[in-house]
Amino acid sequence: MKKLIALLLCIFMLLPLLMACGGDDADKKEENPTPAADDKGDKGDADEETPPEEPAAAAVPVIDGVIDAIWDSAEAYSLDIVKVGTDTGIKSYFKVLYDENKLYVLVVVPDTTPNHDHQDNYQRDAIETPLDFRNLKTTSYEDDGQINVTFYPNTYFAENQGNSIDKGNAFANKSGKAAFHFGNDGQGAWTEDMIDFEVTVSDTGYIYEIAYDVNAAIGLKLEAGMTIGMDMQVNDNAEGTGRTACYAWNDDADQVWGNPTYMGEIKLK
Repeated sequence: MKKLIALLLCIFMLLPLLMACGGDDADKKEENPTPAADDKGDKGDADEETPPEEPAAAAVPVIDGVIDAIWDSAEAYSLDIVKVGTDTGIKSYFKVLYDENKLYVLVVVPDTTPNHDHQDNYQRDAIETPLDFRNLKTTSYEDDGQINVTFYPNTYFAENQGNSIDKGNAFANKSGKAAFHFGNDGQGAWTEDMIDFEVTVSDTGYIYEIAYDVNAAIGLKLEAGMTIGMDMQVNDNAEGTGRTACYAWNDDADQVWGNPTYMGEIKLK
């Protein structure tokens, strides 16, 4: 009888403790409810959502006479036609890039004998860039989209005053280097601020970077699928006495200076 009474007392004393433990578990379950299927789905969607991305701006070369990595994507066009004089071994090339407003041109000339002192400009070391942006193929420069610019790597604008380059179409870049353009009555709408260029000269030759602001000059936007007329010419005065050789990409008759039909064609892609 005493054992039974003692057992009942133990159960009576433990009962409140057992109830308290059960209550804590219930409270914990209420504090941490199992997420509903919809809530889990919403949270999952939020975690996996990709942040919005701004489209990358079209990369363009910096016009500084230094070859940027962006030029790696452009095809190299070799100037291997000797249309005047004797081959002096210069292996020049040019590349073309564009955006909707501008045409960018890179010209690399490994000329180790720079000469720019001849009284006649065409006899100096230089590059010429005939362009027919509308690809009209007329037999003379008749349209503002047809332009031929000559660039002199070692000639500063101040040196040209009073000689044959001073015809109202001469201009200089930000470093004072000279250029001269001609074509349709002074090229109409083309002004020097629409042709940005820079050249670096070293013991191994010279590098030109040029940007033609086609849209600003003639209101033409460039786009994939367009074909433009173009050629490239390098004049080499190897001995200082005059033009030893004249190299071209397309014109083998030395007529492109006055006749755009001698230009080649480049398709923008």
